[in-house]
Amino acid sequence: SNISRAGSRLFIRAYAEELKRAENLIGVTQAEAEVAFKQFRGLAVDFRLIDSENTTFMTSRFMEANIFLGTSNGDNHVNFGEMHQLIIHIMSGMARADLLKEKIVKACLPPQYGEITPKTAVWEDCLLKLYFSNTLS
Repeated sequence: SNISRAGSRLFIRAYAEELKRAENLIGVTQAEAEVAFKQFRGLAVDFRLIDSENTTFMTSRFMEANIFLGTSNGDNHVNFGEMHQLIIHIMSGMARADLLKEKIVKACLPPQYGEITPKTAVWEDCLLKLYFSNTLS
């Protein structure tokens, strides 16, 4: 949570073009978020966080932050609370994926596949069965 809060503050203060929005953590606009995405897209691709063909990552995250989170308010900014919660969700998903990655390869991929890449397709029923058997107690 502290990493997410620090990242949210840094992101808003670095990319909000209006001083008031930056100082008060009111948020960034979609255009400002797109500037950040363009600057860091190559790094995200190199670290295999997104696929090289993904050009809509920030647009989709902006929409998720403004519509689908408990703190979403539907305005034209992603504010501190929305960004914090979105980052927590992303980090949680990445951690869960790392925990299940080896099990997914063993249970859901044909033997000719040795690793999961951004383009790897996995049968949904196998993945859901594995997910629920490893997360529910």
